[in-house]
Amino acid sequence: MRLKILILGDGSVPSLYKNYRADPLARYLSKMGHKITVLCPKPRITDKNYSKHFKDVKFDYVSSYKNIKVPTDLVHRLRQLTTLMIKLNHLLNTERFDLIRAISLIPGYIATIVSKKHHIPTITNVSDFYSDLYKHSDLPFPLIASNILRKMEEVVVKKSDIFIVDSPIQRKYWKKRGLNEKRGVVIPHGIYPDRFNSKANQEIVRKKYGINDATKIIYYHGDISHQDGVDVLIDSVPYIIQNEENVRFMIVGTGTERYMTRLRRKIEEYRVQKFFIFTGWVPHFFIPQYIATADLCVAPFRLALTSNTSLSNKIIEYLAMRKPVVASRGEGTKEMIGDTVVYVDPENPQDLADAIIKTLNHDSMKSIHQIETIISRLNWAKIMNNEEEIISNIKNIEDVDFRKYDYFLQ
Repeated sequence: MRLKILILGDGSVPSLYKNYRADPLARYLSKMGHKITVLCPKPRITDKNYSKHFKDVKFDYVSSYKNIKVPTDLVHRLRQLTTLMIKLNHLLNTERFDLIRAISLIPGYIATIVSKKHHIPTITNVSDFYSDLYKHSDLPFPLIASNILRKMEEVVVKKSDIFIVDSPIQRKYWKKRGLNEKRGVVIPHGIYPDRFNSKANQEIVRKKYGINDATKIIYYHGDISHQDGVDVLIDSVPYIIQNEENVRFMIVGTGTERYMTRLRRKIEEYRVQKFFIFTGWVPHFFIPQYIATADLCVAPFRLALTSNTSLSNKIIEYLAMRKPVVASRGEGTKEMIGDTVVYVDPENPQDLADAIIKTLNHDSMKSIHQIETIISRLNWAKIMNNEEEIISNIKNIEDVDFRKYDYFLQ
């Protein structure tokens, strides 16, 4: 059954900016013969060769995505989201779609509000509890915004016809917010194996930052906020350099100006500036070259609703590059990838340091067979085949327990 599907997102497609589920959805569902329209922000960077994968996809763009760093950025985001809603309403009034596929909370909220009067089913994936994330963030108006986001979450989880999550434990928590479990499906994020593999060229990055072959690289990439625990990694450094002097900590990504200033001050207080490489934001397309430099990768997140129940993209990408991983002990991570990483107690610099030192000096990759099975399952093409099975049953929504489409990695 070939369907006319509208993908609604607040990130760009084609996506060289980040690992964004709308990208493989548009790419693979169009190749399967579905007629795909994508309504999303305009990409900041493009690549002609990569864009060829989307030759049969119709795009309708709003202004480019912008991270919220200062209060005035909220105005831009609100304007962007208002434009998304107006354009969605126009599209639904002028074209007939069989399905709306919304990516994350805000597009899910817009889709569930606008689509119901048109009687169009909606599938939404939400991996984050945005109300909890925002409340603990360094972003503007945290209490007001988190309350608004909590109400939006309850609407999306109750009104979406299918709701996709990262792990079984995450599904349980969404049930507390109104999810009908039979319509909640576990489907983690994936990777493009032609991009994320151990053959990625690291020489450009090593040359750029003056890294010699004898230097061991402890690597982190992603968002940088209080929840992500980069400060815990910094607190572990004095312990680590007592045992490993020839190390560097490569931090790829960025956070709010205020939070990044705090981290730099902490580094100065410890007098360990020479051990750190801050790259700033790097387009996701080039991330494999950076991970390739690593001897060990870390994900020292604090435990909160999202971090405890999700399977972090960074951990997926570390594993895909066949790198040893030290990560906080989160229930969602453990459910989905088992003991393929070294787990530590969150917010414990000494425990983190001990695990890093031990992992650097031992054959630290876990079961190779288990890791290769997980990497194979993480292929976006396989994940999209699974999602198409769900889409093919969207007309039988009342008769199907969609948990049978749970996609596990081991």
